[in-house]
Amino acid sequence: QVGDILTWRCAGNSPHVGIVSDAGWLPRIVHNIGAGAEEIWLFTMSIYAAAGHYRWQVGADSAP
Repeated sequence: QVGDILTWRCAGNSPHVGIVSDAGWLPRIVHNIGAGAEEIWLFTMSIYAAAGHYRWQVGADSAP
């Protein structure tokens, strides 16, 4: 879902984070893996081990 936060373990087991974007019919993520922010197809990250999937819940208690 757009806005979801996804995490992976990349080469050397280093953590990596991406945010799902709304940019077409294939799911895409916005991330920065060292060459500046870019938007890529989500399946491009399938070569790395998925580590987490997080979604902000509407109405969840939070500090402003």
